[in-house]
Amino acid sequence: MSSPVTTPSGTQDDLGVLREVESRVLWLSSAITHHANRVRANPSGLKVGGHQASWRPWCRS
Repeated sequence: MSSPVTTPSGTQDDLGVLREVESRVLWLSSAITHHANRVRANPSGLKVGGHQASWRPWCRS
């Protein structure tokens, strides 16, 4: 039977902080894209965001 993996005392707190930062960055990036596509005036109809490969037809598999 293997022994349980232990981590230094501060590591769990650090991971919690990093998860919170990750969550906030994800929310902010989504909010920026939403605002650019739905809230701002956009007379040209150009959209922001989406999958990066969606505009490069030679990348399709």
